Amino acid sequence: MREVDTSRIPGARGDTCLIFECDGVVRRVWDYAEAWARLSDEALWALVDAPALAGASIAEAARIVADKTRSLLAQLTAARQVNRTLRGDARDLLDRCETMRGCMHAAVAQYAKGLRAGGVPPERAVILMKSALSSGLAGSDDDAAEQLLHEAVDWGIDVYYAA
Repeated sequence: MREVDTSRIPGARGDTCLIFECDGVVRRVWDYAEAWARLSDEALWALVDAPALAGASIAEAARIVADKTRSLLAQLTAARQVNRTLRGDARDLLDRCETMRGCMHAAVAQYAKGLRAGGVPPERAVILMKSALSSGLAGSDDDAAEQLLHEAVDWGIDVYYAA
């Protein structure tokens, strides 16, 4: 938001106005307090919403309401589109994660079967699985990596004893 000198603009309603800009929407307010910079956010928004209707004719007030409605509808439509896109992206990401998790499970299972078939004792097999998994998770310090490590070791142990 900023105050603009309009003294040289033909048809201006005053010497200055406040300009409100947000996501491609611009509003001009002509009637405001000199101390507008100290107003709360709520008071500033009230300036944007109220003054245009104060001295307007019925037809002009209807036009103002229609313009505001159109503007809000455009913002709502844009927000809904972004929301749809984000939902689709989230679904795609979850599907990819589920597929990758299945591939990881299969790789751990194959490794555990190989260790069992190779005669590696269970204690050593757990150490080897943890080592291989930790190597793959190197550089990840978050809780999700730690949880994945424990789950994958559990998968390997289950397959090792089932083989």
